[in-house]
Amino acid sequence: MLTIAIFLFAVAVVWTTNALFGPLDFADTTLWLWANIFFQLLLSGACALLFCKILPKNIYASDKRLSKTLPFEKKLYNFLRVKKWKDRVLDTSKISGFSKKNLSETPSAEYLEKFVREANSGWVEHVASAILGFALVFACPKDAWLTIGLPVAAISALLNLMPVCSLRYTIPRLLAALKMQKRKEERAANA
Repeated sequence: MLTIAIFLFAVAVVWTTNALFGPLDFADTTLWLWANIFFQLLLSGACALLFCKILPKNIYASDKRLSKTLPFEKKLYNFLRVKKWKDRVLDTSKISGFSKKNLSETPSAEYLEKFVREANSGWVEHVASAILGFALVFACPKDAWLTIGLPVAAISALLNLMPVCSLRYTIPRLLAALKMQKRKEERAANA
């Protein structure tokens, strides 16, 4: 997985740099690096719980503002070549109880609506995790704010923004499929 490879590489670079040149000794560098990663994961889990489980799903509906694409997004995602790497991003939707394995060649409008809601809650949760992760810089000793806290927060932000791009890239396609499926189902009901 692309996400895991980036994580392992970045952690290795931060750890090695800090172990060789950082203000903390070897043991403290290791302790605070892994403690900060643990806090980032805890924060991510808390954001997922809040945005994906506690808040009502109707705020993420296809007709809400969260589903609307901003004018610059299509160009940005094309520039970032999201289409090429989006399937390599770690998919945690199974944790929330939503599985894309139920996606058939012609999914129902109800299923597509649920998919849009899950995608919207996912990208909102990842944006919140990316932003709030920078508050954890201060979870380290003051000597390690710039050498451990900030790099770990930046890695976390990058790893959270990858699914944001993937989900935001996918939402317009889901909305188009949903619109088509609603028309099909209307025609079938009227026939």
